[in-house]
Amino acid sequence: MPVMTGEEALPLIKSIRPDVPVIISSGFSEAEISRRFAAAGIVGVLPKPYTVTALVTKVSEAIQSVAVVNDR
Repeated sequence: MPVMTGEEALPLIKSIRPDVPVIISSGFSEAEISRRFAAAGIVGVLPKPYTVTALVTKVSEAIQSVAVVNDR
């Protein structure tokens, strides 16, 4: 991202809308992403490179996770 990193952007996004589901897409390993963003409340990891099908699947999973939480 040209202005800030995902690590810098995520807290700002969460400060505006704490309930927004976040999917991290990165070239880092899933373990590294989980370590870096453990406290951030991410709902998924999408490793790069990814296909449109993988993106749609991950977004669908995120939407479902929010729906489950909202149904409680």
